[in-house]
This record gives sequence, C-alpha cells and structure tokens, in this order.
Amino acid sequence: MKFFKSKEQRNGIIVVGIICLLVILQFIRQHLMMNECSKFTVGEITKISYDNDSSTGEITFIINMNKKKYSVFDLYGWEHSLKKGERYFLETACHDPYLSEACWDIKVPDTLQFIPENGWDKIPYGLDKGK
Repeated sequence: MKFFKSKEQRNGIIVVGIICLLVILQFIRQHLMMNECSKFTVGEITKISYDNDSSTGEITFIINMNKKKYSVFDLYGWEHSLKKGERYFLETACHDPYLSEACWDIKVPDTLQFIPENGWDKIPYGLDKGK
C-alpha cells in the first residue's frame, strides 16, 4: 500500500511540514520572549490594510521605545472599527520592540501625554480595569 503517488508528492508534503514546524517554533519563541519580559507603551495607527478574503487586516503602529522610533505591525479582525491616528496600548517584548501585541480593548485617553521611554510594566493609571 502506497501513501504517496510519487516522490515529488512526498517531498512536497515534507517541505510543507517543515515550513509549518518552523512557523510553530517561531510562534513559540515569540510567546516565550513576551512572557519573559514585556513592557506596555502607546502606539499610534499610521496605516490600515484590509484583506477581504480572510476578513482580517494589518495595522501599522509607530511606537517610541528606548529613544528609538519603531514601526510595528499587528493583525486584527473586522470586529474593530479603527482609524488612522488612534492610539492603543501595545505590549512589546523588552529585547525586541518589533514583537508586539495590541491591547484592542483599551483605547489610550487623549489626556495621556507622557509615555516613559522604556514603557510601563503594566497598563498605567488603572485603565486596564475598565475593559
């Protein structure tokens, strides 16, 4: 009993399997980095891209961390109504600010102007309590 019709089919499945494994390992690595050390900062939306086929979008934020400006990305679903210029809290890995995750449920109030250059250990001023 043959599982594969050809050697090419078997090799294709092996390649796809390796790619999937690498993606999973990268996801685990990123998750571990965020759990090891992360900070909260404020990101301003600078670009919104939609993908009608998958009902998701990609958001580009600008953040300032450690005296540098970073352009970071996050994905979101259609349940969010977003506009350029809006500000959200982002959790970023301490050693890699490009690795970040938006806290979609907590908009940054307009009154919040001071953002520490190294970020906060948690979302400040109890703003995470109202989500």
